[in-house]
Amino acid sequence: MEFDIKTGRTHQIRVHCAAIRHPIVGDPVYGLKRPHKLFEDAPALKKIITAVPRQMLHAWRLCVTHPETGETMTFEAPIPNDMSSFLKNLAACPGKI
Repeated sequence: MEFDIKTGRTHQIRVHCAAIRHPIVGDPVYGLKRPHKLFEDAPALKKIITAVPRQMLHAWRLCVTHPETGETMTFEAPIPNDMSSFLKNLAACPGKI
């Protein structure tokens, strides 16, 4: 998913995703409470999901206004290796739902 937020912090994204029953993978507060109990019919998917050590949430681009000059500053960061690996494993998973 891609989110375009104007204000707020990661908490907003996390709580709203959980509210629509699509929590962020690996989120210890708003995510799946017992991921090991899910995906019983898809063991490969279960293994991928339960192996995630952190929340899979990444800001690839941030745009902020400089407080003194008013200039829009944009910062971009590539997707982290662990998240890229997770997405590749997920895409290749035979037990996707």
